[in-house]
Amino acid sequence: MTCIVALKHNGLVYMGGDALAMDSNYTISKMAGPKVFWVHNFLVGVAGSMRDLQLMKVAWEPPPISEECNGDLEAHAVIDVMQSIDDLFTKSGAIKTENGIKTMNSEILIADFGTVFHVASDLQISEWAGNYTAIGCGSDFALGAMHILEGRKMHPKKKVIAALEAAAKHSAGVDGPFHVEKV
Repeated sequence: MTCIVALKHNGLVYMGGDALAMDSNYTISKMAGPKVFWVHNFLVGVAGSMRDLQLMKVAWEPPPISEECNGDLEAHAVIDVMQSIDDLFTKSGAIKTENGIKTMNSEILIADFGTVFHVASDLQISEWAGNYTAIGCGSDFALGAMHILEGRKMHPKKKVIAALEAAAKHSAGVDGPFHVEKV
């Protein structure tokens, strides 16, 4: 339960998330810490399992670009970054394997260098080509809001907050306060 929104603007990425947490009994609480946070030079947002969020926030060490990637950011994401996340989550028991297919209980956005990568629950990673994206149970509402706001003259942080507010208005799994960072 959550919503993470990322918006590219003038070479920067603004990323924001909500604060709602819900346990397996659907008991609602507010998180003390944000779902969007810094890991070294990377801005990370996690929608899904709190365990996955904790692993990314506390234990993930972003790898340097390997020689194999020749400085290619996409290759670095696919080869180096995904291997480091897969290794960490597998070691910590956060990866499920069924019929040879690995999955996790979260989706992750990782931003750096004005680029946003989306890590899906099936461990695929892709660069988002558009100016905005969202993950989590409120993502459809946030994406609709971002579409409407796209051409409007409005500070990027306010656009991200407006999209999160739209998600909170229409999804029981999203609520403030909202936290926004930029990289």
